[in-house]
Amino acid sequence: MSFLRVKWPALWQAAAVTLLITALFAFPGALLAQTGSISGKVTNVKTGETLPGAQVIVQGTNRGAASDLDGNYTIRNLTAGSYTVEARFIGYATQQVKVTLAAGQTATADFQLKESLLQLGEVVVTGQGTAVEKRQLPTSVATLSAQEIELAPVKSVDQLLQGRVAGLASLVPTGMPGSGARIQTRGLKSVVSNSTPVIYVDGVRVDNGDNFRLAFGTGGQVSSSLADLVTGEIDRVEVIKGGASSTLYGSEAANGVIQIFTKKGVPGQARWRFNVTSGLDAPENKFTYEDFTKDLFYRNSTYQSYTAGVTGGTEAFSYNVSGKMFDNRGMVVQDKIFDKQYNLATGMRAILSPNADVEVSGSYTRSQFGTLFNDNSTSAPLSALELEANFRLAQRSNQNLDSLLNVYLLPDLTEAANRFITSVNVNYSPYVRWKNKFTLGLDYRKNEARHFAPIESPSSIFGNVGGFLRVAFRDYLSVTMATPARTPRLKSARSRRPFPWVCKDSASKTGRIRAPARRSEFPAPPTLATLR
Repeated sequence: MSFLRVKWPALWQAAAVTLLITALFAFPGALLAQTGSISGKVTNVKTGETLPGAQVIVQGTNRGAASDLDGNYTIRNLTAGSYTVEARFIGYATQQVKVTLAAGQTATADFQLKESLLQLGEVVVTGQGTAVEKRQLPTSVATLSAQEIELAPVKSVDQLLQGRVAGLASLVPTGMPGSGARIQTRGLKSVVSNSTPVIYVDGVRVDNGDNFRLAFGTGGQVSSSLADLVTGEIDRVEVIKGGASSTLYGSEAANGVIQIFTKKGVPGQARWRFNVTSGLDAPENKFTYEDFTKDLFYRNSTYQSYTAGVTGGTEAFSYNVSGKMFDNRGMVVQDKIFDKQYNLATGMRAILSPNADVEVSGSYTRSQFGTLFNDNSTSAPLSALELEANFRLAQRSNQNLDSLLNVYLLPDLTEAANRFITSVNVNYSPYVRWKNKFTLGLDYRKNEARHFAPIESPSSIFGNVGGFLRVAFRDYLSVTMATPARTPRLKSARSRRPFPWVCKDSASKTGRIRAPARRSEFPAPPTLATLR
């Protein structure tokens, strides 16, 4: 005869779990009744216009929400009690409202924000590694809002920064397609090294250099990777000037840091937007000497741009998808300096839990453009037209000037660039003062330059008979991995005094600060793997 032995402690545990599960399914309303929600609307105090994308947070907690396209927001699953709710929006002063939330009820907290010129309450992350109010910053950080970016009639980021950031000079050396500006902060720092600030897109280090290897001795003008950073779906730009952020971003940040944040969508119903822009480019002949150049070399050109996008989502998931096409035929005859660009961008934000969220963004840009021999090249058509040296030789040999101009325009110089940028940012905050962030992303850019010179091209005029075809490539890959974090303040049970902050970076180094500043951050430096 066999007996079944039952352990009574295990039996009681099983019974307790069964009763708990039964209670969860039988009385869900009683559990949900212990929580409530806070909702309201964010508007402009003067005009009454809604402010979509405003950040509304509950102080002392990790809970918050963003206003939708109609300015409405809702923060759910809050325990009953008294709260201080705060609303923030770029270009506006921060406002706080105190509410009392009852169990099973919805409290209303509306905000009417005022425009602020000082913007001391604005939250920035550039040079700090995490969100910090401007009034607490030891350095100056300039910010461009989404409204400023949308109103700017520009194509790329380097053009966007011209005249909009104090202490930053963005100088355009040429009007050739594909070229970028020379960006300098607080003056020239070196005559041999690159002076362009370090650029990050959604936390990912991107290429900011020039393509000198693809110049082919065309005279001095080269294309730049800055021309691929289009402004279509940028939410805001933060710029820190000088070497204030060298500790976080390395020695290259002595030229400054530019942080670009793309749009991740606004909660609400899906809203489509379409934009068509067309115009006329007319050459500036103020410094043109020869009438032959004005009449037969330059021309009026048309350009056109088409943009389509959609944004929407819910409180837990929002998205933004857009596409753009740009076409400019150029102000030189025979479409020699044409400029085409295609861009597809997407951004998403998902709230995984009250303590965690993830942001994903990606963009693909295809650029195609043509150039000419220029500057110091002996085959430059503009130099030949204006200096007349080569044309006078042609006159003495009884050659027609129109025919000789066509010969100078025979070389075909084209360049194409494909660029893909993607990033994933995961934020996890188990406690109010313990924030963790993980960033992973890459920037891949490939250039291909082709230079075709027929037998009849100017190179044969100067003794290089036979023509040639040259092809050059440039590949750039940058992988960014960053894990900045902020540890909580711990208190001793005996002394009730806070322990010093202890942070560990990717190199396992430890630093201690005796008197940490309020809301200060000690992030680990990003780890970069770059292949050129």
